[in-house]
This record gives sequence, structure tokens and C-alpha cells, in this order.
Amino acid sequence: MSEERTSNSLGLLLRDLLQERSLSMRQLSKLTEIDTATISRICNGKRKATLNHLQNFADSLAFPMKELVKDAGYPIKELKNAHQSAILFSLDRNQGLPNSTNIYNNTFSFT
Repeated sequence: MSEERTSNSLGLLLRDLLQERSLSMRQLSKLTEIDTATISRICNGKRKATLNHLQNFADSLAFPMKELVKDAGYPIKELKNAHQSAILFSLDRNQGLPNSTNIYNNTFSFT
């Protein structure tokens, strides 16, 4: 593995994925709703990708999030915490849904 690959694994991986899928950074930007300049900075190692960026890349490129997290230099523990946070956010956001849609008229609980 080259020194460049070690220092910017995520950027090189993203470039490889874009080439394999015949996508430009601009097209990835449209798919992920991440600014093209931000994607470019991530690919060039000038900016660290956030977990939200990585999730958008994983979804848009049909690539395992775990691999992106690893190449971005995040400990896998952070991935677990990010997924738990996303699940809790979704649950909190949707807690009132059954009552607001008149599907369920009793008390709604997650316990």
C-alpha cells in the first residue's frame, strides 16, 4: 500500500468507486446532496468526511458504510453510536405519528 493510500484512503476509495460506476463528482453531488467542492476536498484529503457524508456516500454508491468509516479513519465504535443515534432520532420524530394519523387512539409507547 502506498503512503498516499494510507494517508488518504477514503479519497482514493471514493475516486475508485466513482470510476467503477462511471460517475463524476458532480453527479455524486446530485445523488448525495453534498456540495461538489466538499466532495472534492474529501477526495483530496483536505477535509475529513462526517458520518453523515459517509452514510450518503454508502447509500448513493451502494457500498458498505463500515468500509467507508474504516477508510475515513473513524473507529468502528463511532459507527455503532451513529446508528443508535439515528434510530433514536427516528423513534422520537415518529412517536406522535400513530395518533396524528388516527391509526391508533390509545397511548403510544416504545417500552
